[in-house]
Amino acid sequence: VALKAQGLSKRLGGVQLFADATFEVSGGQALVVRGTNGSGKTTLLRILAGLLEGDEGEVVVHQGSELLDQTDAAEQIHYFGHNNALKTAQTVRANLAFWRDFLSGKVAIVDVA
Repeated sequence: VALKAQGLSKRLGGVQLFADATFEVSGGQALVVRGTNGSGKTTLLRILAGLLEGDEGEVVVHQGSELLDQTDAAEQIHYFGHNNALKTAQTVRANLAFWRDFLSGKVAIVDVA
C-alpha cells in the first residue's frame, strides 16, 4: 500500500495550520509528523485517515497499481489518537460491542478464560 498526499492545506478557526503538504509513503516506510502544539499534526493525520477533509489538495492510496476508493483506503489506513476512546464507566465487553457495532460487525468478540 502506498499513500500520497499532494498539496494538502487546512485552516481551522481562521488559522492556517499547514499549507501545500506533499509527500509519499510506500509500504514498509513510516511517516513521522513533527511540529509544535497546535501546528496541525493531529489534523493532518485525521485527513490522511479520511476522518476530516482538507481545504485543498488530495490524498491518494494505491495497492499495487490499483487506486483505492475512500472505503477501501479506510480499510488500509488506521488512526489511533492520543485518547484511547474507551469508556471507563463501561465494561470491556460493552466497549468492544460498541466498536463492533460501529464498524458494522467487522470486529469479532471472543471470550477467553
